[in-house]
Amino acid sequence: MLTAGHCVKPPPDQPEALFFNPDFIRFFIGNNAQETGRHQPPAEGRDVKIEEFFPFPQYEPKGLVGRDDVALVKLATPVTDVDPMPLNLRSLTQYDVQAPIKYVGFGVDDGRRSTGSGIKRTITRPVSFITDFTYLAENRDGGTCFGDSGGPGFLADGQGGYSLAGVVSAGTSTGGYSVDPCENGTGYYMRVDAFAWWIAEVTGIQFPSCEGTGQCYCEQACRVDGTCDNSKCKTMSCLEGLSCIALCEAGDNACANDCQLLSLPGANSLLGGVWYCIDGRCPEGKADRTTCIYEKCSDKMDKCTANGEPTFDCNALNVCLNRCVDADDFCEESCLLMASDEVQARRASMVECLSNNCQLIPDQAGVLSDCAKEKCALQMGECLPDVPDVPDEEPSEEVISEDVTQDDVIDNELDENDAYAEVVVDSTADNGSEVSDLEPIIDELDGGCNAGSKPAPMFFVLFAGLLLVALRKRA
Repeated sequence: MLTAGHCVKPPPDQPEALFFNPDFIRFFIGNNAQETGRHQPPAEGRDVKIEEFFPFPQYEPKGLVGRDDVALVKLATPVTDVDPMPLNLRSLTQYDVQAPIKYVGFGVDDGRRSTGSGIKRTITRPVSFITDFTYLAENRDGGTCFGDSGGPGFLADGQGGYSLAGVVSAGTSTGGYSVDPCENGTGYYMRVDAFAWWIAEVTGIQFPSCEGTGQCYCEQACRVDGTCDNSKCKTMSCLEGLSCIALCEAGDNACANDCQLLSLPGANSLLGGVWYCIDGRCPEGKADRTTCIYEKCSDKMDKCTANGEPTFDCNALNVCLNRCVDADDFCEESCLLMASDEVQARRASMVECLSNNCQLIPDQAGVLSDCAKEKCALQMGECLPDVPDVPDEEPSEEVISEDVTQDDVIDNELDENDAYAEVVVDSTADNGSEVSDLEPIIDELDGGCNAGSKPAPMFFVLFAGLLLVALRKRA
């Protein structure tokens, strides 16, 4: 079964007590785990012995929550009468922000008094933010709370079912001591897709192939075991990331966040800094936006543009600039930053020829026109080698597109029907419990740090109606 790392591994300043010893822990299957008396078992449900804990190797419990707060628990005997929930293997992107996640847990329903634990409850909350390994959800008028740690978050699969997308890890309160911390705060959850490779490694499960499914951020991230190593998609410098963001449609924050997510570790913070400055001090729609940016964000721009080299050839530059037709001047500036002076000069020569001789611009219609082929074949051959009847030139290896929206990486394929490079995107598109007004549920969706799951041979990587309880004392 899948749970939180802090449910099976104590903090460094806390000795391993009975609660962290698998010999003294039981996996509970049922809907009401409340004791019928002191050290007396629940009136319903059953216990299953634990054989071994497998905390994620890099998990270190410290601070609010460990970055890798996940663990697997191997049961001593198989559970065959509870159907497991499938894992969500699709990489979450910023387009999943606001997606509703359904949580199930056995935690308290009164965060101030820490009472009411042991009853299985559920609540649904939208995703508010996504990082590489976690996602967040705002608890407004209810959410996960103390005792829900290790429980599941289920994402609707669009076909009437659910898949396991998150593991309850931690939470913060924003209401002070007078407010129930479980009703006003932020919940932190581990992304199941980010740890699927490790689950496959420990359990031996072979997932379906991810090739060509759009499951990963980019095709090279697809592992042979069917999971994603999205770190291989983080290829953009700050300069490339800035161009990527500038090509996003106005107000598309998900696109901008995905561009940052695809940046190299060293570029990520630089990109975040410069874009925070640009978005705050020189927002979209501001007159002379580029001038504003170089005046008010010059230091951050200098650091960002120094992180990376211009990689656009003339072909890629033309694609980029054609996408800026309805955008502000900074979109054009970001494209030009990605091209050397020589490349810019070659495109300028083509633009001048098309304008003077054909009264056309270098868009699809312009470069495919008879006039362009007759009057500007040489200039177009130096910039757009794949236009029919134009001399060949080596195509560029990489194009940064505004379509980098779902954390996709671009396959730069050239389409003769498009006359110029057409960008092809591979895509698919701490503690917790529910609050007092939640309704108990009884069947398929379950969880808790006291919670468990279902079979995959002897390993249970998904949740059923579960609760880990100490042999003689509740955690």
